[in-house]
Amino acid sequence: MLRRGLSLLGVGTLTILDRGGNRNRIMKLIEDQPGLTLSDIKRSLNMNIGTVRYHLFILSLHHCISSFNDGTKYVRYFKNSDTYSYAEMMIISMLRRSHVKEILNMVMAQPGIQSVEIAASLGVQEGVVSRCMRMLAVRGIVVKTSAKGEKAAYKIADAYKQLILSNI
Repeated sequence: MLRRGLSLLGVGTLTILDRGGNRNRIMKLIEDQPGLTLSDIKRSLNMNIGTVRYHLFILSLHHCISSFNDGTKYVRYFKNSDTYSYAEMMIISMLRRSHVKEILNMVMAQPGIQSVEIAASLGVQEGVVSRCMRMLAVRGIVVKTSAKGEKAAYKIADAYKQLILSNI
């Protein structure tokens, strides 16, 4: 039904996916900036939220995009066709969060850094940094190290170093 095509002078068929200017704009934005949320797309394209939601549904229905829930309340969108692995989607999703991106940059630059140092450098409360570090440690992105009696220090897990470097 949805794939019903129209013949265009014998050149080919035009599907429902080809007929949407807004849909094409959304798809292009997701290709250019993977890991955006519904609100990010709405804001970037200055579109009504219902319009964006509808076109995301159509694109998902036709397997043009895939959605990824990173464990927070946000769903992030990526180009489909196995463009991104689970690990890549997770890293890109984490890097879309401002505090997490700044923290990962610091840990990448200074392996063994403590949350107190990160908090002081970023000008945020230590609790914010600790919560982010705990979430990153649970996902295996950072490794917590500490000597007896010392505060925890963090470094990027070897499996994620290259992914983080290529997406920062």
